Amino acid sequence: MNAKVILALAWVGLLDFDTQGAKPESLEVTHTTPRTTPAFPLKLSADRRYLIDQNNQPFLVIGDSPWSLIVEPTPAQVDLYLDNRAAKGFNLLLVNLLEHKFCTQPPKLRDGTAPFTINGDFATPNESYFRYAEEIARKASERGIALLLCPAYLGYGGGDEGFFTELSHCGPDKVRAYGRYVGKRFRNHPNLIWVVGGDFTPPPDQRWTVEQVAAGIREEDTVHLMTVHCGPGDSAATLYGGRPWFQLNNVYHYREDLYAACLEQDARLPRWPYFLIETAYEGEHKSTPDRIRRQAYWPLLSGAFGILYGNSPVWHFGSRGVYDRGGDWVAALNSRGAQDMARLD
Repeated sequence: MNAKVILALAWVGLLDFDTQGAKPESLEVTHTTPRTTPAFPLKLSADRRYLIDQNNQPFLVIGDSPWSLIVEPTPAQVDLYLDNRAAKGFNLLLVNLLEHKFCTQPPKLRDGTAPFTINGDFATPNESYFRYAEEIARKASERGIALLLCPAYLGYGGGDEGFFTELSHCGPDKVRAYGRYVGKRFRNHPNLIWVVGGDFTPPPDQRWTVEQVAAGIREEDTVHLMTVHCGPGDSAATLYGGRPWFQLNNVYHYREDLYAACLEQDARLPRWPYFLIETAYEGEHKSTPDRIRRQAYWPLLSGAFGILYGNSPVWHFGSRGVYDRGGDWVAALNSRGAQDMARLD
């Protein structure tokens, strides 16, 4: 069989390399051509179908999901991670500004710095914590990487993985003030897209936990794009498309025929620019290399402006995940899935 045909079939998962005697490692991708650093902040194209930078250059999102990047790795490990992802062509990272569960000592940084001077009180932000978070944003920007920053992750089902309970106890005024606080702090970091919510669609009478954060941010930051991370299978545009802060739609689904969910969003009227924000991660949900490739390729062929990939243990940096604890996240930086994502660029 022609070598190019083998590579093409293998990429979309129609051919298993093992049956052909080829080794995945022999196909490792390294980028040798220097990239032009994007001129942040990102904005929508004139036809509102994809992202462009301030020089009107298209920005194809090839993203990773290191949710615990701010709280778990040491500063030196942050540099290691960012250098690895930049070398592979990743240009957007989904990161929690606050971490409720998935780190060594939640919600504190690795050095013990807490995000609030009163635990769980969003009206008492700790300057030292947020100053460090800004440093992570700056480091990413230096490498031409944008952050998809989640300011107050709600948690799957509104449970103990996130801050839904704390937000509910704080009330709308404190939550909106927190939105203003982070909006003001991060508005001058150009490499940002905001993502409110987080793995949960609250009941209608509690959606203020999403909307007050978003509204507070928008009062201070009118520049950066914004989207929302709903519960699996829920349409962000259907739930929040009428809100003045909502600009980007997304797909979050675990279905095997992921292309169908993408085509549904591509065909919706009015059409919103959309991307794949989450699906099965490498190392979870019994995912296979061919499924990881399909999940990357299908959205791009269905009209999405980009995709986010994820890996366990990378997303929690070996602390604790949903299905596992520990794991060699440094070795996983060069996983089969990460190498395949590099081929998208």
